[in-house]
Amino acid sequence: MRFFFLCTLFCTLVQPRGFSQQVYSRQTRERLIPIIIQAESSGNPNAVSRDGSRGLFQFTEPTWTWASEQAFGRALSFDDAFDPVKSRRVAEWFIDWLARQIDGHYSDALMIASYNWGIGNVKRNGYRIPDFLKNHPNKIYREILKGGAA
Repeated sequence: MRFFFLCTLFCTLVQPRGFSQQVYSRQTRERLIPIIIQAESSGNPNAVSRDGSRGLFQFTEPTWTWASEQAFGRALSFDDAFDPVKSRRVAEWFIDWLARQIDGHYSDALMIASYNWGIGNVKRNGYRIPDFLKNHPNKIYREILKGGAA
């Protein structure tokens, strides 16, 4: 623990002026979850999008099948995406997984871009957020993606 503190202190002291790096933590996830719920489904656990995404977190079927297997040890039925408790557990696992994928580049904006656009697209774009995402139709996401506070 002492080593971690010293490393954190050193990194803080040697950061270039104007450099800002966010760090992902469980508290970050807990802060982002209601933002994602509001942006994706307006809090409606029975929401279904035009492309068939379901639930509070608007999972697509392939992502739900894969992520639910990781979160629960077995793939859940896509109908379970409507269950707020199961959906949240899958979303927590998925958000933690995304954070590990963007480690070293973490920001709320990159997390939302990865959640919304896909981590593969974010990586291929050099961890830069494209303009079309910065102009996202959802106001909550748009503010975060443009660098506003979450």
